[in-house]
Amino acid sequence: MQKRRIVIADPDMDYVMNLVKKFAEDYQDMVELELITDKGYLDVFLRTPQSADLLIVGESFYKDTVNRHSFRNILILAETREESYSRNARIFRVYKYTAVREIFNVIYGREMGLFHATGGKADQTRIVFFHSASGGTGKTSLALGLCERLTAEHKAVLYLDAESLQSFQIRFRESSPIQEQRAYISLMHEDSNHYEAVRDYIRHESFDYLPPFKAACGSLGLPLTVFESIVLQAKEAGDYDYIVVDSDHSFTEENARLAGLADYVMLVIKPYAQSVFAFKNYLSNINDYNTEKYICICNDCQPDEMNVFSQDEGFIREYIEHIDCGGEPDINDFSQTKGITGLSLFIQ
Repeated sequence: MQKRRIVIADPDMDYVMNLVKKFAEDYQDMVELELITDKGYLDVFLRTPQSADLLIVGESFYKDTVNRHSFRNILILAETREESYSRNARIFRVYKYTAVREIFNVIYGREMGLFHATGGKADQTRIVFFHSASGGTGKTSLALGLCERLTAEHKAVLYLDAESLQSFQIRFRESSPIQEQRAYISLMHEDSNHYEAVRDYIRHESFDYLPPFKAACGSLGLPLTVFESIVLQAKEAGDYDYIVVDSDHSFTEENARLAGLADYVMLVIKPYAQSVFAFKNYLSNINDYNTEKYICICNDCQPDEMNVFSQDEGFIREYIEHIDCGGEPDINDFSQTKGITGLSLFIQ
């Protein structure tokens, strides 16, 4: 396996050496480390184009010009505690004086692909597609909850909403759309790398997500197949352990294609007659239905509804319990349910 280049830039030599020791313990001959503790030398270093798999940089050394270089990921060692939110998915912040093992949990979660050779299925990016046969099932809430759960287990996750007119962004602190016209121009061309066209716009909160488009796909002149292209090219890039794709409940050719390329298809229903009827109708249109790939989830179940289908075809894999939190449940609430925890374990 090719060594991964890691640059560590911070004025505190003792602190830097603690990181070096941890890298040596965990990754041995898998990394090539370069240490910079002098700000003047860092300025000289950055005068020429640089590239590395990971730059770990003290907040006092960090400046915007760092972003012009080809650092695959940037970890800023912050002097104060604050939420780890960034508009740029390549940039992550962690409190400098937290335990070293916690810092490496962040590195391991974001940088999983750097330290594990690929080849077996378990080492490849897996695609999880959320779909439903009717609206109002809570599909998006479960998709985001699974993203949160996988991230808590140190997996690198990308969430992508494949609807023509998107509204998922209300769940995030930063909800503004991609505005730059050059991104949409690249997405219009079939021969472009569509993932590369949007890669620099990916944002990070607790996990990475592709921001919404500024208008419906039809208004922008984009075919819905653009999402399939982004997903496939993101998988090929190998930046993530999981790509979680969310879509509307329509049974279209585009959604059928997304289901076809997915490793797992999460079909979400609610414990109501209309939802179950729509789901059974959906199944009648799937030729290759099997319970290893297609996973039926019954969402928002009260305790007395958990076995409502036990005498039926037994097609429910997981039940998501009703969340009574005195208001609208958030992403974290869903991530902590037994059902989402079970799904996370199943797909790993």
